[in-house]
Amino acid sequence: MRRTFRPVFCALFGLAVLTLCSCGKTRPPSLTEVEGMVLLNGKPLPNAQVEFQPELPKWKGEYNSFATTDENGHFQMVCGHMQQAGAAVGKHRVLVSEPPVPSEYRSLDGQTREKYTRYLAGLQNRPIPPEYGTANTTPLTIEVTADKKTYNLDLKR
Repeated sequence: MRRTFRPVFCALFGLAVLTLCSCGKTRPPSLTEVEGMVLLNGKPLPNAQVEFQPELPKWKGEYNSFATTDENGHFQMVCGHMQQAGAAVGKHRVLVSEPPVPSEYRSLDGQTREKYTRYLAGLQNRPIPPEYGTANTTPLTIEVTADKKTYNLDLKR
């Protein structure tokens, strides 16, 4: 009788330990659709990278959301977690910066550099003030709620 009690006890104890120590993360945050406009000095900011960084310390950057504005400054966020549309419900720090250099402009030859210079000159409403591009200096914060879908970002030079 003693032999059957020990395996059952060990199995129940092991299950309890696994339940209590399961990664330490809380329930995943809710996502909601998020879109909006980025304006710099009242004018649309085309081709800018937008990032929402939620205040979710237990989830690190898993629920950061990203978008690139279109030619009219409009964006639609996509959450990095499983590439789902939207952003996590809660408070966010918002970053706005230049997107990565397109691959066709990454060569160092003279002709490519010339094309890249023309590309940069064609970007409207520039430069983007650098304080908007880093988490430590951005003045932008947003409270994303489940019942609101549109958020406009007004940057100042």
